[in-house]
Amino acid sequence: MIPSIVYIQLQTGRHTERELRIKAIDRYLKGESPKSIYTNVNRSKNWFFKWLKRYHSGKPGWYKERSTAPLRRPTRLSEIERKRIISIRQRLESEKFAPVGASAIKWELLRSGNRLRSDSTINRVLRREGIVKKTSGKRREWSSKKYHSRKEIKMKEIKVLLVDDEEEFVESLSERIKMRNLDSDIALNGEEALRIVDKEVPDVMVLDLKMPGIDGMEVLRRVKKAYPKVQVIMLSGHGSEKDEKEARRLGAFEYLEKPTSIDTLIKHIKRAFKHFDKSMTAATFAQAGDHKSAKEMMEREENVNNPGFSSNIPTV
Repeated sequence: MIPSIVYIQLQTGRHTERELRIKAIDRYLKGESPKSIYTNVNRSKNWFFKWLKRYHSGKPGWYKERSTAPLRRPTRLSEIERKRIISIRQRLESEKFAPVGASAIKWELLRSGNRLRSDSTINRVLRREGIVKKTSGKRREWSSKKYHSRKEIKMKEIKVLLVDDEEEFVESLSERIKMRNLDSDIALNGEEALRIVDKEVPDVMVLDLKMPGIDGMEVLRRVKKAYPKVQVIMLSGHGSEKDEKEARRLGAFEYLEKPTSIDTLIKHIKRAFKHFDKSMTAATFAQAGDHKSAKEMMEREENVNNPGFSSNIPTV
């Protein structure tokens, strides 16, 4: 039976919700049928049996509402973790054809031995930074840039970085390239070039050899070490055969003498981008374990430009 101390609360004319629950169970314990009770109090069948189950649990205060707050509050994401997630996303975006979603970021966190976070947590961080935008059936803007057709190269998709200490020359060159629908950025010295590359990796870099401070050869060495898939075209107004051999040894795609026509430069930029695209495809095969296909693809591409080339990708 319902304790008398509780039942006293029911002696008012108008019952509260808690009083209604107590009264309903009391009527049931006195022998009234469930249907008669929940019909009379204008409640559902589920409502009645929910509170009957609570009553049978034997817990004090069974007639009270339970908090809907989660039993465990989520741990607050630290600033270091937030920056780590953003950094991984930006690095993945710099790699063409690389997955950039929450699952890919979780995989990178796992590889680096960091604490895993849920997909919803990662997406929340990205949305707050404006990196992921909600769409209604439309492709994201970055998607159309990062994942392009391999059958046709669109000039506007090639990101070119022009590096030269002659400001008038490089600005004029940038304007002429943009007139041909090429996306170009400029740097006036080696230090600025390296900062730009670290922020947004270009597809092709047109690099002057002789510059004050960090010269073109050192920029080439650092870029190819950190971002080996970036194709670098060296431009020199007063270089030597020795410089050309050293540049090619460090991985330069092409070595051109100043002055060179804009059409010639554009032709080499397109060739360099094709090589970049092929390199990314070969890297995809290699990462998947198909080293034979990766090697054949690289040799087929390189033999067109450098007869006798042999890829260093191992076969298994």
